[in-house]
Amino acid sequence: DGLAVDLPGFGWSPPPRDGDYSLRRSAESLADLVESRWDGPVHLFGNSLGGITSVAVAARHPELVKSLTLISPAMLTRAVMVKAHAPKALKIATAKRKSEKLGAQAFAEQQADELMALCYADPKRLPPERREAVIAEIQRRTALPYNSDIAAASARALFDAAALEKGKSIWRLARHVEAPTFAIFGTEDQLVPVELAPRAAGVFKNGRVTILPDCGHCAQMEHPSLTAQMFYQWLAVSG
Repeated sequence: DGLAVDLPGFGWSPPPRDGDYSLRRSAESLADLVESRWDGPVHLFGNSLGGITSVAVAARHPELVKSLTLISPAMLTRAVMVKAHAPKALKIATAKRKSEKLGAQAFAEQQADELMALCYADPKRLPPERREAVIAEIQRRTALPYNSDIAAASARALFDAAALEKGKSIWRLARHVEAPTFAIFGTEDQLVPVELAPRAAGVFKNGRVTILPDCGHCAQMEHPSLTAQMFYQWLAVSG
């Protein structure tokens, strides 16, 4: 059985009452869910921010994680945050101000196209209904009173993980992960540079890193069959 998790404040999950969107809080929420729902350790998957949240759970609660699969985990450095993410955030903010004049539907469509171009090597590879789902989700999220808080909180969580989150960067936490770890990076990823893959390969005690060509930020959506096949092959070898 599998369970897709919306972290606090994301997707359909309500925001935390105290407004704490830190990596530590998200990891503890995920750990609580795993502990309450299953009797033993689980195979934990994480993409992007979900990736570093999963790393934090595996490092701090090894008894809960049987294996760790990371897809473009946001294991960033301060240099990457300043060089790559800050300009993108400014561009998105500027585009939002301009596009709000277009009306709700056109605004959502423009945001969806920009998001998909940012996340996927080739957005046309995904079925048309995926774009429609993104548009609907943007419309729903835009109406939420805490939606703007999420964007700022996510940026802070990523920077804290790259720099010093409670004195421990995500790279230091990764060194404490005991579970077999499989990480996938895409050559066309605009959010998590593929150049970080060798560093990730060296930081996990029991890890394997694969680089996928012609792949952006979401291998599980861009190349779902290949991603599943690689995971099962790796699991058979790693035990």
